Amino acid sequence: MFEVYLNDSGMDYDESELYFHDADHWARAHCASYVSHDVQDVSDVSYQYDNIALYLFQEEQDVILFRLKWVK
Repeated sequence: MFEVYLNDSGMDYDESELYFHDADHWARAHCASYVSHDVQDVSDVSYQYDNIALYLFQEEQDVILFRLKWVK
């Protein structure tokens, strides 16, 4: 299992929610080995981020494709 984390750096709450949602829908449409995602509120323990998202994949080639599109 491969993991990719995205964060909400530089985004407000509504914008980050849409960003994570769009990444999920894109992965479902373009990555055959995509498993799921989970968004976690880390605002209580992080000064830098309010939310982070974990995306799970079964194949490395899909991870590479996803990272090229979504990791900034």
